[in-house]
Amino acid sequence: MKGIGIVYQDKYAVEEAFQLLKIPWEWYDSSEDYDIVIGREEDLNFKDVNLIDLSEVYI
Repeated sequence: MKGIGIVYQDKYAVEEAFQLLKIPWEWYDSSEDYDIVIGREEDLNFKDVNLIDLSEVYI
């Protein structure tokens, strides 16, 4: 199982944030298994994942 998979439209923001935090991650690939997926549920080909759903975040 891999660490963190990301599904998000603003690629620059994701790359900068994770580079700053020095956390290993990769763009989400539905053929891989991840410990955590960060993204929006509607952007995923949903399967059994531990999802941090960004569509629930309000700023």
